[in-house]
Formats: sequence, C-alpha cells, structure tokens
Amino acid sequence: MIELNEAQARAVTAPEGHLLINAAAGTGKTTTIAARILFLQVEMGIPASSMMSISFSRAARLQLLEKLQNMAMEIGQGSPVSTFTFHGLAYRILRLAANMGETWLKTGFEVVQGAGEASLFFNHRRELLAGIKDEFDRSIAPELYAKALDIARQGHYSLGEAFFDPEDLPGEGTIIVPYEFTGRVEVPVSNVRIVWERYQRILRKHNAIDYPGLILEAHRAIAHRKGATRERIKDGLKYIIVDEYQDTSRAQERFLFDLAGNDVFLNVVGDNDQAIYTFNGSDVSNILYFPKRVTVSGLPVLEPIDLTENYRSTPNIIMLANRILEKQNRLIPKKLEPAKIRLRKDSLVNYPVKRINAPRLELAADFVAREISRLVNEGIPASEIAVLVRKDSEFSRQGGVVRDALKELGVAISSGKKEHERKLLVMRALLEICQYRYGDDIDSLIQQIASGYCDGELAGTTREELVNTLEEAKLAGAAVSYEVIDLLHEHVDAENTTPTGEGVHIQTIHSAKGKEYRVVFLMYLGDKSFPHSSRPDIEEERRLLYVGITRAKERLYVIGTHGKLFADFFGDCAGEGVEHVEYLVPGGVELQGDTFLDDNMMEQLLIAEKQQEEEEERFRAELARFFEEEDNQPR
Repeated sequence: MIELNEAQARAVTAPEGHLLINAAAGTGKTTTIAARILFLQVEMGIPASSMMSISFSRAARLQLLEKLQNMAMEIGQGSPVSTFTFHGLAYRILRLAANMGETWLKTGFEVVQGAGEASLFFNHRRELLAGIKDEFDRSIAPELYAKALDIARQGHYSLGEAFFDPEDLPGEGTIIVPYEFTGRVEVPVSNVRIVWERYQRILRKHNAIDYPGLILEAHRAIAHRKGATRERIKDGLKYIIVDEYQDTSRAQERFLFDLAGNDVFLNVVGDNDQAIYTFNGSDVSNILYFPKRVTVSGLPVLEPIDLTENYRSTPNIIMLANRILEKQNRLIPKKLEPAKIRLRKDSLVNYPVKRINAPRLELAADFVAREISRLVNEGIPASEIAVLVRKDSEFSRQGGVVRDALKELGVAISSGKKEHERKLLVMRALLEICQYRYGDDIDSLIQQIASGYCDGELAGTTREELVNTLEEAKLAGAAVSYEVIDLLHEHVDAENTTPTGEGVHIQTIHSAKGKEYRVVFLMYLGDKSFPHSSRPDIEEERRLLYVGITRAKERLYVIGTHGKLFADFFGDCAGEGVEHVEYLVPGGVELQGDTFLDDNMMEQLLIAEKQQEEEEERFRAELARFFEEEDNQPR
C-alpha cells in the first residue's frame, strides 16, 4: 500500500489536464511523480507507451524508474515509461530527422562539446573572432563569446527569450555573461550574431552539433506540424511528465510546448525556491507562469498543487530553511513543515543547527576536519557526511582546504573522478558494441556479452559492467541497440558527476542538488564567498543557501562569518534552534550555552572592530603628518 499525504494524493489523482506540482525540498517528489504515472495507467487507462517523462540527469532518471518499478511490483500493475533528459530526447529526435531528411544534419552526425579548450568552438576561435571589434582581452574573448552564444540560444532575462537563429537576434544591445572575476561582462549582441553565423557554417562543415544547439535543431525538426519526425515521436503520445521544471530554459520551454501542441497534457514538477541554474540558462519564470503560458493549448489547466510536508530533515533544520525562504522575493509562497508521518515514526534526535563563526577559510576547514573526525569516531559513517561548498576552483579553494585538513587527520575522502572515468570507459565500449549490432534487441545483446561473444570488444571493461549498464538502459525504456546509443549520448555531461565511495563527500551545492546526507557542513558564508562574486545575484544565492540547508537530514553545520558588503547570510542563519560557536584559533575556543555570542553581542563586536579600525586609521594619518612636518622643518 502506497502511503500519501493529502496534498500528494490530490496531485496523484488529479483529472486530465495540464498540471503544476510545486514540490518543496524533501516533500516526496519522486514518490508523487511515480504514483501519478501509475495512476494514469491503472485508473485512467492510459498506456505506458502513451506517456513520456523528462528529467535533468541520469541519476534522477534512474531514481524515478527504480521507484516506478518498485511501486508497480507492490501494486501488481503498471510499468515504467520512456524517460529522457531534454538533450537525450533532442538527440533521439535529430537522429530520426537525419534519417528522414528533415534536418541539415546528416546520418552519423557527431555531438560535440559546446565550450572548453577541446571544443570545436575553441579550435576555430581565430576564424570565429576575426575582425570582431570589442574591448576584451584576446585570451578571454573566446570564452565570453561561447557563453554569450549559449545564452542567446537558451534564453536569458537580458534578452527576454531564446533565439533559434542568428538573424532573430536584436540589432543592438548586449548579452550579460557571468564571469568569474568581475561577476558579469556585457557582450555586444551584434558581435554575437556574427560569431553565431560563422559557427553555424563550421558545424555544418563538420556534420556536428553541440549540446546547447541540440534543443534548437530538435525544435526545428518537430516544428513542421505534418513532418514525419514529429509524427513518429508523437505517435500515441498523451502525457509528458517533466521533473525539476524550475531548471528549464526558455528554449526548452518552447521546445516542450511545441512538442505537446494542442493534444498532449503537460504535468510538470519543481520548486521555484530551488532555481539555482540561471547562470546556465534556466529561467525561473517558466515554473512561476506555467499555468498562464500553457493555456494557449486550449486544454484544461488544473489548479497548481503545493507539496510542503518535509520527510527529510529534523524540525530545527526545517525552521532555518523557512527563515531563509521568508527573506526571498517569492511569487509562490510556501512553508516547509515537518511531515506528520515523520513525527509519529521517526526517532531522529532534533539536534540544534550549529552556526560556526570562523573568521578565515583555514579556520573553517580546521573546524570541519576536527568535527568530522569526532563524528566518525562516534560511529557515523564517513559516507553519510557531506561538506558542501559554494565554490571549489583554482581561485576559490573552499573544497581544497577541507580536503587538505581531512587528509592531515587521516579521514577518508570520497572521490568521483575515477568513478566517472570508469563510467565513460564503459559507455565508450558499449557505443562500439552497439554500433556494430545496431538492430539487436537488448536481451540478445546481454546474452552475447554474458556468454563471452564480445570479449574482444571489452576495451578494458568487464562483462558485468557492460551488462549492468545495458540493464539500466532497458529499465529506461530502450529495447534495441540503437536506443541504447541514444541513452549513452545523454551521459557525457560531467556536471552531474558527484563523489562516490565510502569517504566524506566534498562537493559544490549545485552538484549536491537532489541528494541528501545525514550530516552536512555548509561553507563558506561571507562577502564574495557566499554570496559569491563581487556582483552577486542575491536572490539566486539565497536560493542556493536554501538548497544547501535542505540537503541535511539530521545534523547541519553552517560555517563562515558576517557579511558587510552584501546580504549577511551568516547572520540570517541565527534564530530558534540554532547554536552559535566561536572558532577563532586552530583547535577552537567554543563559547556555547549561557556564554555564546548572540546576534546583538556580535553586532556590538562588529561596531567595536570598526571603531578600532577607524582609530588606527586616524593614528596612521596623524603619524604620517608628523613625519611630513619633520621633513619640512629647516635644518
């Protein structure tokens, strides 16, 4: 028997129609989606073949398919449905379109990287930027134009929409590009148009398409209402269910709406409070205005349903998350609440959230390493502990200093690099095998590999790895080898790779989205660190803080210092259920209980520090004048 709360039950049993489900963090989103799909099959008679689901990562897709399979076995009815990422679906459409002559791409086209030093764009940078007049240093210009081109094709608030062709771009204006050092750079639209036109010619010459371009070309392929590609993809389609809808771009929204047309229902699930990818093209307005925008189809639009009962975190963590939400300029008001089922059945201790004032990053890392060592010695597995950082790069080594501190104490650290490289090796081997057995069904291919017929093509992998990956593809809806190829092309994006293994997980908040951990250390709050950059988007940074907080199930540590230039995220984390800790020297001096520094005391301390700085500045100025007068005295 599947247990659902009142809001989940309303979402699952909703009648036919376009539907928005606002699912706040930890509210059983995957369970609700899976139950909705099975309800449509079992109670409303819609075949699995008439439904399609879209997710944003391989991990999320497999999680949904596993949940569907388990629920179907529990109730004895229903089955998984074809599930894709947006780019995986676009690739499938373009492969069909190429075979039918409904795209400029030829059969056997290549999907290439959109940016980076190994990309087609970077390799042709001199040709692309020849004669372009701007004020950018030539060493960074290729990166800026590559990002500006992606933004134009995905959609951006500075443009108002996505553009599907260079000539559609406005004749003047700029595209705002996020940049590591300055926060953002404005790139002239007129220059982007020229670069885009040149890039299109290069892609055609190489019979290639990059990942940002997949959506645009797939949209063109299905735009013709009577096209063979569109008819093949939409044959019998009645429902499209989309997960993480707040992460969609304007281009993906238009692609989705055109695919659905006037005869397919859209059920979308997401949370505008977790919209943290606007720098990568997502547009939070897609979820905020979904009911209004989808009315153009003429199909019924149902009242949105809010899921707010949190099944993940303890009450103190939830209270902090709600205080962060209260400071957000939100159009859909929601408030997390501890699920009633949790209060009845769960025995988790309601630990206070720890707010650690560490004036320097090195002190923060020292605290984290010592506290993790203590927790592991108490019996908490290292694999259930995560250190989530706002940024981990050459120029912002938040994760790096924690790794160094943990290594000094001999604490095991999980690493996803080797795991990711291994997966890529398996995928490349399978691609080769499937290319030569294009029409074979998966069960036959699995039997061939298990029996040793493909040993000469293992390419450093094992039969078990190949069979397991094929089983995953089968679960995702693939039946024959060429459908496996479709799915494999979805897995190239390393952004979704997260640490695996038995050690402590150290990763960015972005890569931790959708995951949960027993213990979370969240760092490093403070000016230019979190909120990040010299010109931060405060609203998005606050949403990111909320996402980080809601990854924690049992214990949460928030580490940093008060902000003075921008929003004071560290100060925002004070309040009921939060315990303050001062960590001012390596090894730490903790002031807790009756002696902890509350926000009023901390404010007085900051005022005193500022007054001391002003006094020192006046003293230095007086001293400088004294020596200047001494130098001017006649000798």
